[in-house]
Amino acid sequence: MGRYDTLRLIESLDPETEYWRIHRLHALHEFPWDVTRALEPALYRTYAVGTIGELLDRTGEFRTRTQRRYDDKALPTAPCGHGHASSARCRRGAG
Repeated sequence: MGRYDTLRLIESLDPETEYWRIHRLHALHEFPWDVTRALEPALYRTYAVGTIGELLDRTGEFRTRTQRRYDDKALPTAPCGHGHASSARCRRGAG
């Protein structure tokens, strides 16, 4: 994929009806590093809550399945449905 292929695709889309696709393309193709960095405070904030941190420690979830915990946290922050991966738009694949 060439440097400007994503831009040309975005420019070909109708912003009135395909705004979610435009948002997703822009975020994931132009700013993947930034999207990942934005996830990190959300991930660490979860473990700062005492009861959640204690539960994850007691069950070993954070020690033994760290990538799974990261991936599960990343789902709702993905560029889809204003960050709600469980939204109807995302479930339909429109995000």
